[in-house]
Amino acid sequence: MNIALVFAGGRGLRMNNPERPKQFMDVEGKAVIIHALLCFERHNEIDGIAVVCLEEWQEHLRGLIHKEGITKVKWIVSGGDTGQESIYKGLQAIYKDCEKPKETVVLVSDGVRPYVRDEIISENLSCVRNHGASVTVAYVPENIVEIDEKGKINRLPTRSNCMFAKAPQSFILEDLMAAHAKAISDNIRRFINSAELMNHYGHPMYVVVDSIDNIKITTQTDLYTFSEIIRRQKEAEA
Repeated sequence: MNIALVFAGGRGLRMNNPERPKQFMDVEGKAVIIHALLCFERHNEIDGIAVVCLEEWQEHLRGLIHKEGITKVKWIVSGGDTGQESIYKGLQAIYKDCEKPKETVVLVSDGVRPYVRDEIISENLSCVRNHGASVTVAYVPENIVEIDEKGKINRLPTRSNCMFAKAPQSFILEDLMAAHAKAISDNIRRFINSAELMNHYGHPMYVVVDSIDNIKITTQTDLYTFSEIIRRQKEAEA
């Protein structure tokens, strides 16, 4: 089985909209979270979707899912105190209902990442089958500097070797659950994403290269950018 785990537990404080988390803001007639879910709903190799969502917004989410006719969402669970804990709660729900966790691929993505293309999902699935783990990335468009705690530049990495880590980040369910269990045993709760967690415990990972259009909605500028991506896509399809 192939399961998407969509994390939508944040409150989006950088969006400066206290009344509505950024995943529930509308872009071109749909909430951002619905755009994100439809990426996986429409892919013919995705068997189910789990969503980690703020508890007080779950009823609203169910209404949006029903209105859009989304059928693959099998689990909606509340998050934890950190992103790492929230993802683990989603994984627990999937694992509980999974008969073959060693053969199940889980694709971890963001509820505010609304433009994951079909081919990127397919490439992630293929990469996991071949290598056991896959991280979606994009090349950085400008040079990067590495600094110390005093603001002094230590190193200028070669740009061609640098990439943005994006999503989905895809793994065998059994492997990702084991890494989370190990982190809990080690009393580590700081991991920002699944790739960082798996890397810490020595799991080799391979990349699927995407474009910078695979954006994560964080600011108002990102909303405008995504709206333009949608309009551009509609024009291309017309």
